Amino acid sequence: GQGLQALPLLGRYNPDMSTLPPAEPAIDVRTIADLPFHVMGRFQKPMVMGRVRGGEVQGISSKELFEQVRDLSLGLSALGMGPRDRIAIVSESRPEWLLTDLATVCAGAVTVPIYPTLSAAQARYILQDSGARIAVVSTRAQLQKIQEVRHQLPAIEAVILIDHDPEEASPSVLSFADVMQRGHARMVAEWGTAREFRDATRQVQPGDLATIIYTSGTTGEPKGVMLTHAALVANMRAGADALDVHQEDVALSFLPLSHAFERMVGYIYLLRGVTVVFAESFDTIGRDAALVRPTVFTGVPRVYEKMHGRILEKGRSASPAKAALFRWAMNVAMARGRAMLAGRRPSPLLSLQAALADRLVFAKVRDGVGGRLRYLVSGSAPLGVSLAEFF
Repeated sequence: GQGLQALPLLGRYNPDMSTLPPAEPAIDVRTIADLPFHVMGRFQKPMVMGRVRGGEVQGISSKELFEQVRDLSLGLSALGMGPRDRIAIVSESRPEWLLTDLATVCAGAVTVPIYPTLSAAQARYILQDSGARIAVVSTRAQLQKIQEVRHQLPAIEAVILIDHDPEEASPSVLSFADVMQRGHARMVAEWGTAREFRDATRQVQPGDLATIIYTSGTTGEPKGVMLTHAALVANMRAGADALDVHQEDVALSFLPLSHAFERMVGYIYLLRGVTVVFAESFDTIGRDAALVRPTVFTGVPRVYEKMHGRILEKGRSASPAKAALFRWAMNVAMARGRAMLAGRRPSPLLSLQAALADRLVFAKVRDGVGGRLRYLVSGSAPLGVSLAEFF
C-alpha cells in the first residue's frame, strides 16, 4: 500500500519530526485482544466511541466499551465460538463492527470482514472459503443476502442481526442485543466468568491468526490474506507513533472498516484514546462533520478530490468581489503550501498574506467541517501533489 500520509492543516505542519511530543508507550498491548483492557485501564472517557443517528451523536464510555466487548465475546462463546473459529462481519462501518471484531479476537477466534456491497454469490464464496461458523450482519438487507445462499453454507451455524428486527427472529437468526445479553447473563450467573474472559485473552499470542482479509478478486477468485496479531499490532504502533493524536482528539470515521486502512486507524484511535464517531452514512459526511467537530479524520484521495472540488465551486460561484478575494487567497495558500512541503519557512510577506487569507477565507472553510481539524490523513492510494499543497 501507499502508507499513511498526514496533511497538517494551516500552520500545524512541522517538518522536524523530532519536535513532536514522545508517543505514549503501549507496552500493555501485545495483541489486538489487549485493546479493550488498554482502553478501560488508561482512558476514563464518557464517550470513546459513537455514531451519528438522525442528526444526533450517540456514544458509549470507555467502561461501556469494555463491558460490551466482554459480554458479546461471552455470548458468542456460548454459541460455540472457540479459538481459531472464523466469524464473518457483513456490515457498514459502525460501532458494532469494531465491537464484534474485538469480541471475536478476545476469544482467540478469527474475524473475516466482508464488504456489504458484495453480492450474495460473492459473499457466499468468502464465507465458504474461510469456513465461517457465524456471520454477523448489519441490516435486514444484509441478512436476506446471506439467507439467499445459506443452503450452500453448511458450516454457518448462526446469523446475528445487529439492527433489531422481530420479524427476522428465528432459532438460527439471533439479535445482536440478545447475544450480548446472553453473555451478560453468564457474567451474573456463572462465578468466575470475568476471570475466564481475561484468561482467554491472555491465551491469545502475537503469532496467532487474527483476521483473514479477502482481496477484491479482480484477477480471479478473491484470496484470503492471513494476518496475525503481531502484524496488526506492529502496524498499529507504527501508525500511532507517526501521528500526533491523543485522548483529547475526536475523529470522524466514514471509510469502510472492511478495508485494512480504516480498520487499522480504528485500532490506533483506541490505542491513543481518541474518541471515534462514525458518520451516519457516506452521504452525510458534511453534516456529520459540522456536528461532531472532529480534530482528525482519514480518507482516500478521492474524498479529498471531492472536498477540493466543492470548495472551489463555492468560491467561484460567489459574487465577483468575493470570487476575486477567493482566487487571491488560493494563490497565497498554494504558495505557502509549496514552501511548507519543501521544508522552507514562508517569507514574512507571505506569512502576513496567509494570515489575512486565513481570516477572510479559510477560517470559513474550516468552520464548514467543524472548525477544529488538526489533521487530515490520506491513505490507500497516492495523493496528488497539488491536493497536498492545497490542503
